[in-house]
Amino acid sequence: MHRISFSLSCLMLTLRPVASMRVYPHLSGGAGRLSSLGSAVLACADADAADDLDDCACSARVSASFSDAEDGKPLGERFDMQVRALQGEFSPTDVDKDHERGDNLLLEGLVGFPAEVALKVVTHPASSAEQEALLSKLNHACVEAVGVPPTRIQSTPRLGGKVASIGMSVLVSSPRSLTMLREHLRGLSGVRMVF
Repeated sequence: MHRISFSLSCLMLTLRPVASMRVYPHLSGGAGRLSSLGSAVLACADADAADDLDDCACSARVSASFSDAEDGKPLGERFDMQVRALQGEFSPTDVDKDHERGDNLLLEGLVGFPAEVALKVVTHPASSAEQEALLSKLNHACVEAVGVPPTRIQSTPRLGGKVASIGMSVLVSSPRSLTMLREHLRGLSGVRMVF
């Protein structure tokens, strides 16, 4: 098993001082190695020569390089990609739902809208009369949410008729309208799940 060494290199990209700047020796020549990851000072403004700290500006790019501790050879690109993924660089933000039923570009890319989308609604335990009333509520809820009634409605009794699994198709105009429809259906009394 190989040990992995980690080094952090700092490269000075821009140094635009209005006042004089003093660069620390470990960064001489614009690049250097830092022995500690805890703190890194790239450049410091000479406070005596500057009228205001806003007059000085520094920027730097921090890059990490990984190498095998035994032979010093750099590790492959696949390892670098794994580290970047573990650091969350490729993770979607919390507001994005990264799956095919989310309200985002992925769903829009997978499904050409407007589209007829199949939905499944599972009811809470109820009598057959209550399940029939729920079918009417579902029809009305679809008209309210997207403006069209569902088609191909099929109710399948489950658990000896205590629960119903209702399948239907609804014409939706966008991913957002599909999300609104699902939320509207989940809000109905008697509905356990919508997917």
